[in-house]
Amino acid sequence: MKINLLKLNLAALIFLAGMWNMKAIANKYIVKSALNSTQNIDTSKILRTVNSMPVQTTDTGNYGLHMQMSKDKQDYAQTGIYFYANASDKFVQNEDAIVVNGGMPLVYIWSYTSDNVAVCINTLSDYARGKRIRLFVTAVYNGDYSLSLANIFNIDTASYNVYLVDNEKKDSVDILHTNSYPFTINNGDTASFGAYRFILSIQHKPVGPYSLSAFSGKKISTGVQLNWQAINAGNFTGFTLQKLNSGNSFDSLYSVQSDPGTTYYSFTDLHPVIGNNVYRLQQSGVSGSITYSGNISIGYNTASPNGSMNIYPNPASSTMTVSILSGSATAVTYVADIYDLAGNHVNHLIANTEQWTNDVSAFKNGLYIITIKDAKGNLVGQSKFMKAN
Repeated sequence: MKINLLKLNLAALIFLAGMWNMKAIANKYIVKSALNSTQNIDTSKILRTVNSMPVQTTDTGNYGLHMQMSKDKQDYAQTGIYFYANASDKFVQNEDAIVVNGGMPLVYIWSYTSDNVAVCINTLSDYARGKRIRLFVTAVYNGDYSLSLANIFNIDTASYNVYLVDNEKKDSVDILHTNSYPFTINNGDTASFGAYRFILSIQHKPVGPYSLSAFSGKKISTGVQLNWQAINAGNFTGFTLQKLNSGNSFDSLYSVQSDPGTTYYSFTDLHPVIGNNVYRLQQSGVSGSITYSGNISIGYNTASPNGSMNIYPNPASSTMTVSILSGSATAVTYVADIYDLAGNHVNHLIANTEQWTNDVSAFKNGLYIITIKDAKGNLVGQSKFMKAN
């Protein structure tokens, strides 16, 4: 495989030399020697030397793999596919390396950017939401060939599958656990080679169905605390907490990516409005689908540490007055429940006014908790009070 040096894709060789830290010195030496040479060189030896060196895998910002097409141990080619958080799926100069025809290799493989540029080095955005990468394969001669995963580094193979999809055979294989995938090229059959036979697919492994099992809020001393619980969120579900504004549309307060190590999430709104605060939770799935929780309403007033309510007198001997702060909620029907410290339910009533009186004369002396909710079940306020003679 002899070619003139001027036909080399020098930019691609230099890019290859900088891609792997462990290879840098050796690669630079190879490229420098080639640049200083006036003789024809065997480019396959250069690329095989680069590909035979160990890949540096300790850089957690570097994720990738090399796909290899082989005829035998002597005739093979590789293409590199890499993932970076800030990279683009479209072609970017100095990030991707365009395929430049040169020499007379027997086998060819490369991949395509999302804007259909043929590249031997393909730098893409993060694979968290999955990737489908079109591969190009061809060969000079008809015959049997194979595709294999030459190496893979820093990709979460515990959570993601890597499949080779064969469009001609209507089949796919788990290329992570398959030594090689055999296929046949017939130059008289365009479906057996080219840009549309193979796709490399990286997809998150199936998990149980996702569900939002709880979403609630309560007034605390520093604001309004929002809590939610999600099942099977994995590490690919995005949460965005939103709040209704005065224009009757929702603003984003807080965003967080799901953590497979937890099911519980929390955020405190440090700037609630006086009155009714309405929240909802936006959830984005691995496929990009977006769903919303139901709205929850939390009444708030800085004058009351108990939420949007006041109780007096406290301690109480015979009667206790409950007062809902005016304008703090949209409903005029309230549900009041009183519990002792052991959690026993001792009183329940429904009120259709913002102020009423509870008869506590029959209560045993001690500490109690009163909880007020509106007709929709949203918490308006909660407080402790003392029953004393």
